Amino acid sequence: MKRALVAVALVVAACAPGEATVGALRIEVPDGWRITRSLDESLQLADGLADIDQDEPGAARAVFDVYLDSPHTVETYRRLLEDNNVRASESELELAGRKATVLEYEGEAFAGRQIAVVIASEQIHIVYRAARIRDDAAFHAGKAAFLRAVRSIRFDEPPAA
Repeated sequence: MKRALVAVALVVAACAPGEATVGALRIEVPDGWRITRSLDESLQLADGLADIDQDEPGAARAVFDVYLDSPHTVETYRRLLEDNNVRASESELELAGRKATVLEYEGEAFAGRQIAVVIASEQIHIVYRAARIRDDAAFHAGKAAFLRAVRSIRFDEPPAA
């Protein structure tokens, strides 16, 4: 019984709205989204349950992953996209005093549309995608919430000088 109560408490905490933390990064959890995985060096948020069949009610339609200590840079993304004959639109953001590059792309090798956000100074990359392969409706439905969450990013430490 005690284990069951602990498990329920963990699920409720993971589904609570607010902020998620991984390393020194803090990000707002969009309304209706939840933390579906939290590890030392990565975090996944989804707009539904990630560990159930995608045809079941409440299943995630869109997800994004945050990776710390990432080997990916803007250049490695560009090469990966180029190697797969994929063109990306690129833009830049400032997140808590750090430059971030946003790449939006679509390609066979990526199972549809994706957005990658690279915060090179922190060795962080974030990938947003539909939970189902080539589900453009889900991608577009969750995109605004994802971008709001990205713009909410804060860090526990100031940027390196």
